[in-house]
Amino acid sequence: MIDSINKLFSGLEEDSKALLENETDRLRLRTVRVLSVVLSALITYIFIALILLATLMFLTLALGQWLGVVLGNTALGYLIVGGIFLIILLVLLVSRSRLFINRFVSMFIKLFYSE
Repeated sequence: MIDSINKLFSGLEEDSKALLENETDRLRLRTVRVLSVVLSALITYIFIALILLATLMFLTLALGQWLGVVLGNTALGYLIVGGIFLIILLVLLVSRSRLFINRFVSMFIKLFYSE
């Protein structure tokens, strides 16, 4: 009777160790998968942001030059473009939590918990 109980507990111990190792491996694999998805999304967004920033810079310079030609004063053209960006900045600052924080939080939650 004691031998059968010892065998039962011995088998239970081995099964518990195997289960723990399997769960540890599964957690590691899931962590690597989630981190790779997050990092690839982050790199993609950074790359897109850099391209958009360069495009916006050239369009801004062109708009400033064009307004300068139309108004007859280049400095005034750039001043108007700067004012437009200042208004955009103020709108973004006022609505930053709704536009950025909530979207990033929901994006990261989707990335971490998607199966």
